[in-house]
Amino acid sequence: MMDNEAIARKYAPIVAPMTRAGWPFWLVTILLSAIVLWSVFAFSWQYYWGLGETGMGHPMSWAFYLINFVFFIGISHAGALVSAVLRITHARWGTPFGRAAEAVTVFALAAGPTNILFDLGRSIRFYWVALHAQFKSPLLWDFTCIMTYFTVSNIFLLVLMIPDVAFLRDRFPGRKWLYKPLSFGWAGTEREQRNLGKAIAILCVAVIPIAVSVHTVVSWVFGMQTQPMWHSTIFAPYFVTGAIYSGIATIIVVAVILRKVYHLEDYLKPYHFNNMGLLLLTFTLLWVYFTFAETPDRGIWRGARRVSRIVE
Repeated sequence: MMDNEAIARKYAPIVAPMTRAGWPFWLVTILLSAIVLWSVFAFSWQYYWGLGETGMGHPMSWAFYLINFVFFIGISHAGALVSAVLRITHARWGTPFGRAAEAVTVFALAAGPTNILFDLGRSIRFYWVALHAQFKSPLLWDFTCIMTYFTVSNIFLLVLMIPDVAFLRDRFPGRKWLYKPLSFGWAGTEREQRNLGKAIAILCVAVIPIAVSVHTVVSWVFGMQTQPMWHSTIFAPYFVTGAIYSGIATIIVVAVILRKVYHLEDYLKPYHFNNMGLLLLTFTLLWVYFTFAETPDRGIWRGARRVSRIVE
């Protein structure tokens, strides 16, 4: 087992960006802050003048908000499913992608449901969904699944990061006020590692069905409507497959950026990206299958309707 100095030397390139903030960091922070301020202004304008300012109407009642919602909820499957499945199957090659995948899940789940708030006429009353619950509505099940998924994902990320936060606690004494409570007194003993392993195993098993249920319920929001091309029974597996597909792609993109910006070539190697590419190819083929599975069915029904007209 390595001592603290050996561990510090090994992970020095990873924690190096945390020791200083250069001009690229402040430039990105300023740009993102400007976008956030503009978003606050745009939402305030919409909230004051009403949803009519968006130009949306029947049947396009969500438009851009719907796209963002489905997209972010979709990529949120990355961390939960990819990280949990790789840990359960003991696929060690996926370890370098773990933190990026888990962080993508939490950030995406924080960003996706906000689009529902943007679409509400009075966003400040969003809590009415819980106070005046209608269990016949798929929106309530959507809200319940997403909040459950968000809670479990945050716990999952926090539990996995306990040893990492403890390392930062010892590495940066000036920030101990932040890292000490988040590390839960972690000392790295054999008993603590054994208990942490059991907790991670339980969370890995629990998070998979929750993640699948989230996008299944999201698909019901579409499939239970009478809109053309939406009223389909294949939407549940179709949405789950597409979500995992887009989530894996997001992990690869995020990992490439982190590898380039923070010079993590020794940790994220071509071997890891090759395996992730094979996993992406697998779900690409599944997504293509579900995409084309709808076409023959609709063609048969169109043909049946034409035959019935001829007979009549």
